[in-house]
Amino acid sequence: MTFPPPPYQYKWLRPKGFLTTDTYKTYGNASDWVDEWHNMPVSDCQQWKKETVVSPVDTDVLVKDTPTTTPIPSNKSIAYITYGYLKPGSEPRFEMFIKGALETWLQGNDLYYVLNLQFQEKLESICMQEGYQEICSRLYPIYVQCTERYYGASPCCKMEQGLLKMIQEHDNYEWYVYQDDDMYIRTDYLEEFVKPLPSHEAMVLTAKPTRELGHTWDGDHRLRNNCSSHVDFKYPWGQPIIYSKPALQEVSNGFALKAMSDICQKFGITHDVGNPILHWMYLLPEVRLPTIPARDTPSYGRIDRPSPLMGMHGFGRPNGRTTRNTTDVHQAFSQYTYPTPPYQYTWHRPKGYMQTETYRLYGNASSWKDTWHTIPISDCQGPVHDPWSNSSTST
Repeated sequence: MTFPPPPYQYKWLRPKGFLTTDTYKTYGNASDWVDEWHNMPVSDCQQWKKETVVSPVDTDVLVKDTPTTTPIPSNKSIAYITYGYLKPGSEPRFEMFIKGALETWLQGNDLYYVLNLQFQEKLESICMQEGYQEICSRLYPIYVQCTERYYGASPCCKMEQGLLKMIQEHDNYEWYVYQDDDMYIRTDYLEEFVKPLPSHEAMVLTAKPTRELGHTWDGDHRLRNNCSSHVDFKYPWGQPIIYSKPALQEVSNGFALKAMSDICQKFGITHDVGNPILHWMYLLPEVRLPTIPARDTPSYGRIDRPSPLMGMHGFGRPNGRTTRNTTDVHQAFSQYTYPTPPYQYTWHRPKGYMQTETYRLYGNASSWKDTWHTIPISDCQGPVHDPWSNSSTST
Protein backbone atom coordinates (compact mmCIF):
# COMPACT_ATOMS: atom_id res chain seq x y z
CA MET A 1 0.00 0.00 0.00
CA THR A 2 1.45 3.35 -1.02
CA PHE A 3 1.20 6.49 1.07
CA PRO A 4 -0.75 9.49 -0.28
CA PRO A 5 1.38 11.54 -2.70
CA PRO A 6 1.95 15.29 -2.23
CA PRO A 7 0.88 18.06 -2.26
CA TYR A 8 -0.51 17.93 1.28
CA GLN A 9 -2.60 20.38 3.28
CA TYR A 10 -1.20 21.46 6.65
CA LYS A 11 -3.04 22.59 9.74
CA TRP A 12 -1.11 24.49 12.38
CA LEU A 13 -1.77 25.94 15.79
CA ARG A 14 0.27 28.34 17.89
CA PRO A 15 -0.82 27.92 21.53
CA LYS A 16 -0.26 30.96 23.71
CA GLY A 17 -1.54 29.82 27.08
CA PHE A 18 1.90 30.39 28.62
CA LEU A 19 1.36 34.13 28.15
CA THR A 20 -1.50 33.93 30.69
CA THR A 21 0.49 32.21 33.47
CA ASP A 22 2.04 33.59 36.64
CA THR A 23 5.41 32.25 35.47
CA TYR A 24 5.21 34.41 32.37
CA LYS A 25 4.18 37.44 34.40
CA THR A 26 7.15 36.96 36.73
CA TYR A 27 9.89 35.90 34.31
CA GLY A 28 8.69 36.76 30.78
CA ASN A 29 9.48 34.74 27.66
CA ALA A 30 11.43 31.53 28.16
CA SER A 31 13.56 32.44 25.15
CA ASP A 32 14.90 35.40 27.16
CA TRP A 33 16.15 33.30 30.07
CA VAL A 34 19.95 33.18 29.84
CA ASP A 35 21.25 31.96 33.20
CA GLU A 36 18.37 30.16 34.87
CA TRP A 37 15.39 28.01 33.89
CA HIS A 38 12.02 28.53 35.63
CA ASN A 39 9.72 25.53 35.49
CA MET A 40 6.11 26.63 35.79
CA PRO A 41 4.24 25.16 38.77
CA VAL A 42 1.50 22.63 38.10
CA SER A 43 -1.07 25.26 39.07
CA ASP A 44 -0.06 27.32 36.03
CA CYS A 45 -1.20 24.61 33.65
CA GLN A 46 -4.50 23.90 35.41
CA GLN A 47 -6.55 26.96 34.55
CA TRP A 48 -6.74 29.65 31.89
CA LYS A 49 -6.36 33.02 33.59
CA LYS A 50 -9.44 35.02 32.63
CA GLU A 51 -7.73 38.22 31.63
CA THR A 52 -6.22 39.92 28.63
CA VAL A 53 -2.46 39.62 28.30
CA VAL A 54 -0.25 41.45 25.85
CA SER A 55 3.24 40.12 25.30
CA PRO A 56 5.92 42.82 25.14
CA VAL A 57 7.55 41.00 22.25
CA ASP A 58 4.48 39.49 20.62
CA THR A 59 1.70 41.88 19.63
CA ASP A 60 -0.94 39.14 19.50
CA VAL A 61 -3.62 39.76 22.12
CA LEU A 62 -5.20 36.85 23.95
CA VAL A 63 -8.89 37.36 24.64
CA LYS A 64 -10.98 36.04 27.50
CA ASP A 65 -12.18 32.48 27.29
CA THR A 66 -15.82 33.58 27.23
CA PRO A 67 -17.45 34.71 23.97
CA THR A 68 -18.69 38.27 23.65
CA THR A 69 -21.34 39.90 21.52
CA THR A 70 -19.81 43.37 21.90
CA PRO A 71 -17.79 44.38 18.81
CA ILE A 72 -14.18 45.06 19.74
CA PRO A 73 -12.67 48.34 18.52
CA SER A 74 -10.85 48.11 15.22
CA ASN A 75 -7.14 47.58 15.63
CA LYS A 76 -6.66 49.65 12.45
CA SER A 77 -4.35 47.01 11.02
CA ILE A 78 -6.91 45.97 8.39
CA ALA A 79 -7.86 48.10 5.39
CA TYR A 80 -11.28 47.52 3.81
CA ILE A 81 -11.52 48.31 0.11
CA THR A 82 -14.43 48.01 -2.29
CA TYR A 83 -15.34 49.41 -5.68
CA GLY A 84 -18.49 50.82 -7.24
CA TYR A 85 -20.05 53.26 -9.65
CA LEU A 86 -22.37 56.24 -9.42
CA LYS A 87 -24.24 56.15 -12.71
CA PRO A 88 -27.72 57.70 -12.79
CA GLY A 89 -30.09 55.49 -10.84
CA SER A 90 -27.35 53.86 -8.74
CA GLU A 91 -28.01 55.97 -5.63
CA PRO A 92 -30.06 53.21 -3.88
CA ARG A 93 -27.13 50.82 -4.31
CA PHE A 94 -24.74 53.34 -2.78
CA GLU A 95 -27.12 53.89 0.15
CA MET A 96 -27.64 50.15 0.76
CA PHE A 97 -24.08 48.92 0.44
CA ILE A 98 -21.69 51.83 1.06
CA LYS A 99 -23.64 53.95 3.54
CA GLY A 100 -25.17 50.81 5.01
CA ALA A 101 -21.77 49.19 5.60
CA LEU A 102 -20.28 52.27 7.27
CA GLU A 103 -23.32 52.52 9.56
CA THR A 104 -23.32 48.85 10.57
CA TRP A 105 -20.49 46.35 10.21
CA LEU A 106 -17.82 48.99 9.43
CA GLN A 107 -18.64 51.21 12.41
CA GLY A 108 -15.32 52.49 13.74
CA ASN A 109 -13.55 51.58 10.50
CA ASP A 110 -12.67 53.42 7.32
CA LEU A 111 -13.65 52.27 3.84
CA TYR A 112 -11.59 52.88 0.71
CA TYR A 113 -13.84 53.25 -2.31
CA VAL A 114 -12.45 52.61 -5.81
CA LEU A 115 -14.42 54.77 -8.21
CA ASN A 116 -13.99 56.10 -11.73
CA LEU A 117 -12.76 59.68 -11.81
CA GLN A 118 -15.85 60.69 -13.80
CA PHE A 119 -17.96 60.20 -10.65
CA GLN A 120 -15.91 62.44 -8.35
CA GLU A 121 -18.36 65.34 -8.56
CA LYS A 122 -21.31 63.00 -7.96
CA LEU A 123 -19.72 61.53 -4.83
CA GLU A 124 -18.90 64.97 -3.48
CA SER A 125 -22.51 66.09 -3.98
CA ILE A 126 -23.82 63.02 -2.14
CA CYS A 127 -21.47 63.67 0.77
CA MET A 128 -22.82 67.20 1.13
CA GLN A 129 -26.34 65.89 1.76
CA GLU A 130 -27.81 65.74 5.23
CA GLY A 131 -27.12 62.42 6.95
CA TYR A 132 -24.00 61.62 4.94
CA GLN A 133 -21.36 63.79 6.60
CA GLU A 134 -20.31 61.28 9.25
CA ILE A 135 -20.06 58.27 6.94
CA CYS A 136 -18.23 60.33 4.31
CA SER A 137 -15.64 61.30 6.93
CA ARG A 138 -14.67 57.60 6.92
CA LEU A 139 -15.06 57.05 3.17
CA TYR A 140 -11.86 57.57 1.20
CA PRO A 141 -12.26 57.58 -2.58
CA ILE A 142 -9.53 56.10 -4.77
CA TYR A 143 -10.12 57.51 -8.23
CA VAL A 144 -9.19 55.43 -11.28
CA GLN A 145 -9.75 55.67 -15.01
CA CYS A 146 -11.34 52.51 -16.39
CA THR A 147 -14.22 51.61 -18.65
CA GLU A 148 -17.55 51.49 -16.80
CA ARG A 149 -19.24 48.10 -16.98
CA TYR A 150 -20.53 45.58 -14.45
CA TYR A 151 -18.55 42.54 -15.64
CA GLY A 152 -15.20 41.82 -17.26
CA ALA A 153 -12.53 44.39 -18.11
CA SER A 154 -14.00 47.22 -16.01
CA PRO A 155 -13.87 45.59 -12.54
CA CYS A 156 -10.52 43.98 -13.45
CA CYS A 157 -9.11 47.41 -14.26
CA LYS A 158 -10.58 48.92 -11.09
CA MET A 159 -9.01 46.19 -8.98
CA GLU A 160 -5.51 46.60 -10.41
CA GLN A 161 -5.53 50.41 -10.47
CA GLY A 162 -7.25 50.71 -7.08
CA LEU A 163 -4.99 48.27 -5.24
CA LEU A 164 -1.87 49.70 -6.88
CA LYS A 165 -2.80 53.17 -5.58
CA MET A 166 -3.72 51.66 -2.22
CA ILE A 167 -0.31 50.12 -1.57
CA GLN A 168 1.47 53.18 -2.93
CA GLU A 169 -0.46 55.71 -0.84
CA HIS A 170 -1.64 53.71 2.20
CA ASP A 171 1.06 51.17 3.05
CA ASN A 172 0.49 51.44 6.81
CA TYR A 173 -1.79 48.40 7.12
CA GLU A 174 -0.94 44.76 7.81
CA TRP A 175 -3.89 43.35 5.83
CA TYR A 176 -5.85 44.59 2.80
CA VAL A 177 -9.40 43.30 2.21
CA TYR A 178 -10.71 43.71 -1.34
CA GLN A 179 -14.34 42.81 -1.95
CA ASP A 180 -17.51 43.59 -3.86
CA ASP A 181 -19.76 46.20 -2.28
CA ASP A 182 -22.46 43.59 -1.53
CA MET A 183 -20.20 41.76 0.93
CA TYR A 184 -20.74 41.58 4.68
CA ILE A 185 -17.82 40.69 6.96
CA ARG A 186 -17.82 40.18 10.71
CA THR A 187 -14.87 42.47 11.35
CA ASP A 188 -14.39 41.42 14.99
CA TYR A 189 -14.18 37.78 13.91
CA LEU A 190 -11.70 38.60 11.12
CA GLU A 191 -9.51 40.63 13.47
CA GLU A 192 -9.27 37.72 15.89
CA PHE A 193 -8.66 35.25 13.08
CA VAL A 194 -5.66 37.09 11.59
CA LYS A 195 -3.88 37.89 14.87
CA PRO A 196 -1.77 34.69 15.00
CA LEU A 197 -0.91 34.79 11.28
CA PRO A 198 2.55 36.04 10.24
CA SER A 199 1.49 39.21 8.45
CA HIS A 200 5.12 39.91 7.58
CA GLU A 201 4.99 37.01 5.10
CA ALA A 202 3.38 37.09 1.65
CA MET A 203 0.03 35.25 1.71
CA VAL A 204 -3.59 35.73 0.76
CA LEU A 205 -6.70 34.71 2.67
CA THR A 206 -9.58 33.24 0.69
CA ALA A 207 -13.01 31.95 1.61
CA LYS A 208 -13.90 29.39 -1.04
CA PRO A 209 -12.75 25.85 -1.76
CA THR A 210 -10.22 25.58 -4.57
CA ARG A 211 -11.56 25.27 -8.09
CA GLU A 212 -10.26 25.20 -11.64
CA LEU A 213 -8.60 28.34 -12.96
CA GLY A 214 -10.95 30.46 -15.06
CA HIS A 215 -13.91 28.58 -13.56
CA THR A 216 -17.08 30.59 -14.12
CA TRP A 217 -20.74 30.15 -13.24
CA ASP A 218 -21.96 31.32 -16.63
CA GLY A 219 -24.68 28.82 -17.45
CA ASP A 220 -23.47 26.10 -19.79
CA HIS A 221 -19.96 27.57 -19.78
CA ARG A 222 -19.22 26.58 -16.19
CA LEU A 223 -15.83 25.16 -17.19
CA ARG A 224 -15.46 26.94 -20.47
CA ASN A 225 -11.67 27.27 -20.25
CA ASN A 226 -11.25 23.54 -19.55
CA CYS A 227 -8.44 24.11 -17.05
CA SER A 228 -7.02 21.14 -15.17
CA SER A 229 -8.70 19.87 -12.01
CA HIS A 230 -5.33 18.77 -10.59
CA VAL A 231 -4.84 20.29 -7.14
CA ASP A 232 -1.76 22.22 -8.31
CA PHE A 233 -3.84 23.87 -11.06
CA LYS A 234 -6.64 25.02 -8.78
CA TYR A 235 -6.98 28.14 -6.63
CA PRO A 236 -9.88 29.52 -4.57
CA TRP A 237 -12.31 32.06 -5.96
CA GLY A 238 -11.13 35.58 -5.15
CA GLN A 239 -14.19 36.98 -3.35
CA PRO A 240 -13.24 38.41 -0.95
CA ILE A 241 -9.48 38.44 -1.27
CA ILE A 242 -7.34 39.47 1.70
CA TYR A 243 -3.68 40.30 1.14
CA SER A 244 -0.93 40.54 3.70
CA LYS A 245 1.06 43.69 3.06
CA PRO A 246 4.03 41.76 1.54
CA ALA A 247 1.66 39.89 -0.77
CA LEU A 248 0.08 43.10 -2.05
CA GLN A 249 3.52 44.62 -2.50
CA GLU A 250 4.59 41.55 -4.48
CA VAL A 251 1.68 41.60 -6.92
CA SER A 252 1.68 45.39 -7.26
CA ASN A 253 4.21 45.21 -10.10
CA GLY A 254 1.77 42.94 -11.93
CA PHE A 255 -0.95 45.53 -11.36
CA ALA A 256 1.37 48.22 -12.76
CA LEU A 257 1.86 46.03 -15.87
CA LYS A 258 -1.95 45.69 -16.23
CA ALA A 259 -1.84 41.99 -15.45
CA MET A 260 -5.46 41.76 -14.28
CA SER A 261 -6.81 43.45 -17.40
CA ASP A 262 -4.77 41.12 -19.59
CA ILE A 263 -5.83 37.97 -17.72
CA CYS A 264 -9.51 38.91 -17.77
CA GLN A 265 -9.42 39.75 -21.47
CA LYS A 266 -7.61 36.56 -22.53
CA PHE A 267 -9.74 34.23 -20.40
CA GLY A 268 -13.03 36.13 -20.89
CA ILE A 269 -13.62 36.46 -17.15
CA THR A 270 -14.13 39.10 -14.46
CA HIS A 271 -12.04 40.22 -11.47
CA ASP A 272 -12.90 37.57 -8.87
CA VAL A 273 -12.19 34.80 -11.38
CA GLY A 274 -9.14 36.56 -12.76
CA ASN A 275 -7.32 37.32 -9.52
CA PRO A 276 -6.92 33.60 -8.65
CA ILE A 277 -4.94 33.19 -11.88
CA LEU A 278 -2.76 36.17 -10.93
CA HIS A 279 -2.11 34.78 -7.43
CA TRP A 280 -1.47 31.30 -8.84
CA MET A 281 1.14 32.72 -11.21
CA TYR A 282 2.79 34.48 -8.26
CA LEU A 283 2.80 31.17 -6.33
CA LEU A 284 1.15 32.91 -3.38
CA PRO A 285 0.25 30.61 -0.47
CA GLU A 286 -3.37 30.92 0.56
CA VAL A 287 -4.94 30.47 3.97
CA ARG A 288 -8.59 29.45 4.05
CA LEU A 289 -11.00 31.74 5.88
CA PRO A 290 -14.09 30.42 7.67
CA THR A 291 -17.03 30.16 5.30
CA ILE A 292 -18.39 33.27 3.58
CA PRO A 293 -21.34 31.89 1.57
CA ALA A 294 -22.52 33.51 -1.63
CA ARG A 295 -26.19 32.90 -0.81
CA ASP A 296 -28.44 32.81 2.23
CA THR A 297 -29.64 29.23 1.71
CA PRO A 298 -29.35 26.00 3.70
CA SER A 299 -26.79 24.55 1.27
CA TYR A 300 -24.52 27.61 1.41
CA GLY A 301 -25.03 28.79 4.98
CA ARG A 302 -27.93 30.48 6.74
CA ILE A 303 -27.54 33.74 8.60
CA ASP A 304 -30.25 32.70 11.03
CA ARG A 305 -27.66 30.29 12.49
CA PRO A 306 -24.38 31.88 11.45
CA SER A 307 -21.90 31.07 14.24
CA PRO A 308 -19.11 29.62 12.04
CA LEU A 309 -19.72 32.05 9.17
CA MET A 310 -17.38 35.03 8.79
CA GLY A 311 -19.84 36.89 6.58
CA MET A 312 -21.91 36.66 3.43
CA HIS A 313 -21.69 37.75 -0.19
CA GLY A 314 -24.54 38.85 -2.43
CA PHE A 315 -26.99 39.58 0.37
CA GLY A 316 -28.83 42.24 -1.60
CA ARG A 317 -30.15 39.63 -4.03
CA PRO A 318 -33.43 37.70 -3.66
CA ASN A 319 -32.91 34.53 -1.63
CA GLY A 320 -36.21 32.92 -2.57
CA ARG A 321 -38.16 34.58 0.23
CA THR A 322 -36.93 38.11 0.72
CA THR A 323 -34.21 40.58 -0.22
CA ARG A 324 -32.08 41.45 2.79
CA ASN A 325 -30.47 44.86 3.15
CA THR A 326 -27.32 45.66 5.13
CA THR A 327 -29.22 46.40 8.33
CA ASP A 328 -31.12 43.09 8.13
CA VAL A 329 -27.90 41.13 7.70
CA HIS A 330 -26.12 43.02 10.48
CA GLN A 331 -28.98 42.44 12.91
CA ALA A 332 -29.06 38.74 12.04
CA PHE A 333 -25.35 38.27 12.62
CA SER A 334 -25.33 40.43 15.76
CA GLN A 335 -27.58 37.93 17.52
CA TYR A 336 -24.80 35.33 17.51
CA THR A 337 -21.28 35.19 18.87
CA TYR A 338 -18.50 34.20 16.54
CA PRO A 339 -16.32 31.15 17.32
CA THR A 340 -13.59 31.96 19.81
CA PRO A 341 -9.88 31.19 19.41
CA PRO A 342 -7.76 29.17 19.13
CA TYR A 343 -8.50 28.55 15.45
CA GLN A 344 -7.12 25.99 13.05
CA TYR A 345 -5.62 27.24 9.79
CA THR A 346 -5.61 25.39 6.51
CA TRP A 347 -3.28 26.64 3.82
CA HIS A 348 -2.22 25.60 0.37
CA ARG A 349 0.53 26.69 -1.99
CA PRO A 350 -0.15 25.28 -5.48
CA LYS A 351 2.87 25.10 -7.75
CA GLY A 352 1.26 24.19 -11.05
CA TYR A 353 2.52 27.39 -12.64
CA MET A 354 6.05 26.01 -12.35
CA GLN A 355 4.98 23.20 -14.68
CA THR A 356 3.85 25.49 -17.50
CA GLU A 357 5.46 26.56 -20.73
CA THR A 358 5.15 30.19 -19.63
CA TYR A 359 7.27 29.45 -16.56
CA ARG A 360 9.85 27.64 -18.68
CA LEU A 361 10.13 30.63 -21.00
CA TYR A 362 9.87 33.55 -18.57
CA GLY A 363 10.43 32.25 -15.03
CA ASN A 364 8.82 33.67 -11.90
CA ALA A 365 6.16 36.33 -12.40
CA SER A 366 7.62 38.29 -9.48
CA SER A 367 10.79 38.84 -11.54
CA TRP A 368 9.02 40.51 -14.48
CA LYS A 369 9.79 44.22 -14.53
CA ASP A 370 8.71 45.52 -17.92
CA THR A 371 6.33 43.01 -19.54
CA TRP A 372 3.54 40.81 -18.20
CA HIS A 373 3.11 37.33 -19.69
CA THR A 374 -0.37 35.93 -19.09
CA ILE A 375 -0.43 32.17 -19.43
CA PRO A 376 -2.24 30.92 -22.54
CA ILE A 377 -5.28 28.79 -21.79
CA SER A 378 -3.30 25.73 -22.89
CA ASP A 379 -0.97 26.28 -19.91
CA CYS A 380 -3.79 25.85 -17.40
CA GLN A 381 -4.86 22.52 -18.84
CA GLY A 382 -2.16 20.42 -17.21
CA PRO A 383 1.56 20.05 -16.60
CA VAL A 384 3.79 20.54 -19.64
CA HIS A 385 7.09 21.17 -17.86
CA ASP A 386 8.88 19.58 -14.91
CA PRO A 387 10.54 22.44 -13.00
CA TRP A 388 12.83 20.03 -11.20
CA SER A 389 14.27 18.41 -14.34
CA ASN A 390 17.74 19.19 -15.67
CA SER A 391 16.21 21.20 -18.49
CA SER A 392 14.64 23.80 -16.14
CA THR A 393 15.55 27.36 -17.01
CA SER A 394 13.52 29.04 -14.29
CA THR A 395 14.75 32.25 -12.74
